[in-house]
Amino acid sequence: MTAESARVLSEYGCTNPSDNTPPLDAPLTTISVTQTGQSVSITISIFGLPITISGTLSQSGQFGTVLGTYTAVGGEVGNASVSEMNVQEHALTATFALTSTNLGCHDTGYFAGMRSQS
Repeated sequence: MTAESARVLSEYGCTNPSDNTPPLDAPLTTISVTQTGQSVSITISIFGLPITISGTLSQSGQFGTVLGTYTAVGGEVGNASVSEMNVQEHALTATFALTSTNLGCHDTGYFAGMRSQS
């Protein structure tokens, strides 16, 4: 499943303060989600730069949560949480939090978009 969407992101607490960013809208972000059983991989590509989240899905009613790890361009790695994930026939929404284990940054945001199946 892929979704073209907007994503709001804020990065703070970085070891290098120049890496901190105020909230940013990134329209036409591409999000790809692959699920096999409870294993989920989510790739969020912003301005062509991918962040890949891999983890385990748990379900609570109509909402899902994925807990796991992430990797980003430039070698950033860390722990990831995607929550309030809601997949409808034509839409996908979720919030996320990323905590870098090598750069000290914390990223938070959400994505929402139209869903297309390929």
